[in-house]
Amino acid sequence: MRVFLDTNIIGSAFTTRGLCADLFQEILASHTLVTSEYILTETEAVLARRFKVPGATVTEIIALLRRQELTGAPTTLPQIAIRDLDDLPVVAAAIGSGVDYLVSGDKDILSLAPLKEVRIATPREFWGVVSKIRPL
Repeated sequence: MRVFLDTNIIGSAFTTRGLCADLFQEILASHTLVTSEYILTETEAVLARRFKVPGATVTEIIALLRRQELTGAPTTLPQIAIRDLDDLPVVAAAIGSGVDYLVSGDKDILSLAPLKEVRIATPREFWGVVSKIRPL
């Protein structure tokens, strides 16, 4: 399965123990993680500024993410009514890359579900999906 993770999920995966970290590991082990330059830029900033992750560690994390499938910037943004316009490039990249799921904890993104172009799920909902595929 091809999965696009929002910045908040990636940040949590590397800064806390728990569901997001486990989900990230499961995706790397058994699925295809798709990301975008927009997510990489946001992740780098969030890890450094909000979570105070050391620069060398941030560089390693971004390098790991760059080794996954990287989608190009969307040529057009979808015509979706969304409260936070900063979330539109995330949704557009997920749609444009043809992923099966966009996993996010962002309420504005989650409020878009259901979309016909991509399934949107919380980390808990997506954990339920992968647990049915391969019991964890």
